[in-house]
Formats: sequence, structure tokens, C-alpha cells
Amino acid sequence: SLLESDVLSESISLEKKEPTVISGMQLHPTDNQITDMGDAFWQWLIEGCVSSHLSINQPNAQMHIIAGYIFIVTPNIFYVFLAEMKLPKQDKSKLQKAFERLKYHRHDRGNMFTCRLFQNELLEGQFKKLSGYLIPANKIFTSNNKPAENTLLVVV
Repeated sequence: SLLESDVLSESISLEKKEPTVISGMQLHPTDNQITDMGDAFWQWLIEGCVSSHLSINQPNAQMHIIAGYIFIVTPNIFYVFLAEMKLPKQDKSKLQKAFERLKYHRHDRGNMFTCRLFQNELLEGQFKKLSGYLIPANKIFTSNNKPAENTLLVVV
């Protein structure tokens, strides 16, 4: 399990070098499971953000920046991870619980937040309703590499 300071230093060090293979993602040949799904997901999320492998603030992105937080869209982000790791979709609940146990997300109003992703900057008209987690952006990005906030997203 990573400490908060380790996560910050890891995100800073990742900015200065090419993404590396994530050591925590070791599959057991017998059961095709990740040894620690929460940590493996967290490292994948950091690398995906810093390397721009995962899109942010795009209309169909699984992550958006809002008010100093990264909003990760669930359950979609978990399914993307499972697909990339070649793990069964049925592991989504197990993965989500492992992520929640890390407690890197904001959970003052419960674990999940609802957002509206509007189509225009006036924040009116049609919108897409999204559910997900809010993670402090500084857990993944430094001030130098943090993307701009998504002006089309509102937490409700």
C-alpha cells in the first residue's frame, strides 16, 4: 500500500521519465488475478494520466478535472482497466472495492459523486449525467503538468 507522500513523489518522478512497466501488476498464471488490484489500478491511473494514455476532459473521456479534483467516471474507468489487463468484466466490483479501500478519493458525502457534463459553456441545455469519484488532482499531477479544468462539468 502506498502512502500519500509516496504517491505524490511517484507522480513527480513519472513526469521526468518514460512510463515504465508497473511492477504491481503481476498476474498469477493459475487464476489470472492481480495481486493487489487497488494498487495496480492506482499505478495504471497515474501512468495513464501523466503519459496522456488516458484522455482527460474530452466528451467521452473517463476522467475530467474539476475544482482541483480528478473526476473518474464509474463504472467505465474500471472496465477500461480490466480490458487492458485482460481480466474478466466480472472483477469490476472487486476492483472498485479495492480502489475504495485505498481512500485516495474524497468521501465526505459518501464515496460517489454525480456530475453533469454539458455540451456548451453556458451550462444549459442537454447534459450527460455521470457518476464517479473525486480524487485530489495533486495526488496524480504536479502544478506543472495538471490539465486545465473542464468548464463543461458541474458537480450536483
